[in-house]
Amino acid sequence: MRLLPLLFACGTALLLAGCNERPENTWQGYAEGDYVRVAPIDGGLIETIEVKRGDRVKSGDLLFRLETASEEAALESAKANLTEAKATLRETELEYQRKLALRKQRNVAQAEVDTAPARRTST
Repeated sequence: MRLLPLLFACGTALLLAGCNERPENTWQGYAEGDYVRVAPIDGGLIETIEVKRGDRVKSGDLLFRLETASEEAALESAKANLTEAKATLRETELEYQRKLALRKQRNVAQAEVDTAPARRTST
């Protein structure tokens, strides 16, 4: 019977030895938070993620970057189309000015002069 109190004392000593001071900046209990799902306006592949789990973010912070290859290609295409449209507009403007000069010399019909501005505005 002397063995039971001795075992109890040893078990209690082991439990108390396992307890030490609480580390600084720690809390015991539960934390509550709001989950927010975040998604881009346009779809695409995520190129980089700028935050990591547990980071605090506020409205306007950069969370991730999407790949931009398709947007860059569309921009280059739009620039090429704009350059082509400017060249076409310049050509029709020159054609209109030539027809006006020829009309003053009576070398071209008035109907051709009248259709030149229509082609210029439709371009």
